[in-house]
Amino acid sequence: MRGGRLVTWVIALTVLGAGAGYAEKRAGFWAVAQDAPLSAAQEHALKPMDAFKECGICPVMVVVPAGSFIMGSPADETNRETSEGPQHQVTFARQFAVGRFAVTFEEWDACVADGGCNGYRPKDEGWGRGRRPAINVSWDDAKAYVAWLSKKTGKTYRLLSEAEREYVTRAGTTTPFWWGTSIATSQANYDGAGTYGGGPKGEVRHRTVPVDSFLPNPWGLYQVHGNVSEWVEDCWHESYDGAPSNGSSWTSGNCIRRVTRGGSWFNPPVLIRSAARWGYGPFGRLPTLGFRAARALSAEAITVAPGAARFARAADEAGADTLIAGSGINIMIGNDVDTTFHIDNIGTNPSSIDVVWGKGGTDSLNITGVSKGVNILRS
Repeated sequence: MRGGRLVTWVIALTVLGAGAGYAEKRAGFWAVAQDAPLSAAQEHALKPMDAFKECGICPVMVVVPAGSFIMGSPADETNRETSEGPQHQVTFARQFAVGRFAVTFEEWDACVADGGCNGYRPKDEGWGRGRRPAINVSWDDAKAYVAWLSKKTGKTYRLLSEAEREYVTRAGTTTPFWWGTSIATSQANYDGAGTYGGGPKGEVRHRTVPVDSFLPNPWGLYQVHGNVSEWVEDCWHESYDGAPSNGSSWTSGNCIRRVTRGGSWFNPPVLIRSAARWGYGPFGRLPTLGFRAARALSAEAITVAPGAARFARAADEAGADTLIAGSGINIMIGNDVDTTFHIDNIGTNPSSIDVVWGKGGTDSLNITGVSKGVNILRS
């Protein structure tokens, strides 16, 4: 391992043409180096596209970068729905982790065997279990799984927000699919009787396929288009008017329906586009529905110069404060986050630090007089 990194990079690259552009294809992304909960030091050392697994029966998680993207589809995207707009910018202040695959039957059955998931054993429709995605699971069932995973690891696992799900699907792209503007059944599992973007008709499989089928997207995530529609945390809204801009879940509104993303083996290709969305009652158990896990990550350790200061933000106060003591170091705190920064003496570094806070949650930063600078760690 290198510098506390958790993974050994094993990257095979093949560049193939796709639509109007090209997509970088990767196989055999990582060899995961441990099956135990991350220590604070290991978590702080994570970089985008690192992978980790926090127990032998836990899903493999991939780190995705902080950044911004335009959520929703443009007005001229073929067969778009009005619910996919208006387009708006969403910014993720911090990196986070997402399952490399949809949660599998193998992982779900391990949860049940360990006393979790309310003992529910969903039907596999005779297609097989193992590395196929868990299906016939409701939103409530998915929440039970991530609750078990959190208890198992001592970490906070959850469903993705809708904005996170589109962000990781696109992986820096802006086309209807991460690889381009058209689609073929050699790229994803959907109803190949339909076409999109000038692509050909293809196979109609009538069932799910194993989660490692097809190539991963540029961030190493498999089957972000098709196979199973994936539950996310958000309640359904008919448009993005008033949607959060910080990537958090939108949990007000019509919570009689919860959002699903990605589309399934049953859907025509128009419904598995990056921007396509739908909603179901949270109790719905269908052979087209599954889910993927997410996990919040602590920010990378930041070293700052000596100083003596304390400032705190009360709940529902948004804004920014600057500790005068430097030069362009930023700590971004998202909405609805409760955080205390802890300080260790670790050597010297620059002269000032900016703390930018979103709305909601209660955060504090304490810096006391030290002789050699301080290291601020997200707890």
